[in-house]
Amino acid sequence: MTSPLPRSVGYTYDHHMNLTSLRDLNGQITTITYNNDALRTGERLPSGMASGHQYSSVHRTIERSYTVGQVQERLGTLYSHDDRGFVGSQRRAARDSVRSFTYGKNGRLSRYRDEYHEPTRYQECGPEIINADGEVCEPTSGGGVHVISSTQHSYDAVGNPTEGNAVVKTGNRLMSASGTAYAYDADGNMLLRHLPNVLHQEFT
Repeated sequence: MTSPLPRSVGYTYDHHMNLTSLRDLNGQITTITYNNDALRTGERLPSGMASGHQYSSVHRTIERSYTVGQVQERLGTLYSHDDRGFVGSQRRAARDSVRSFTYGKNGRLSRYRDEYHEPTRYQECGPEIINADGEVCEPTSGGGVHVISSTQHSYDAVGNPTEGNAVVKTGNRLMSASGTAYAYDADGNMLLRHLPNVLHQEFT
């Protein structure tokens, strides 16, 4: 791709037509790699920072990692999945925070919960250590799971949310929920999504 200026953007692809590199207008190149199943395994930016993706044997994402420590601490994530393949939890790789997910029989998200997993600490006991009751000290462990927040979701028979004072009009169109308002055209296509002071989207 070229421009009137003496610069161009370039792309390369593999035999599966997956994008493997992008050259920007400054000549800087970002590369993308894939495994034998054509799943993306990593990206490397011109700055040298790279990210990686790991998958289970059934092609579910189980880890995203980054080579820069500060980025890894904030964004590096480990994933688990339930029997239906939905994400059951995601855990920050360098932290002790976990977000878990629960789904209903129709596969709709019914709850997500943020937890702090306190590291386990063991108290070592020597023969000279006595506990508060005057008995011989017994090894103990700390740690545990502390719930930070938990959010429930509920739906009607056709999948419209029912929490957050949801309002559904004729034609099964969600008009408002949790402070967000929606508008549609005569065919039911969404025209507007608006949350005051937060979000305003128009669709054409």
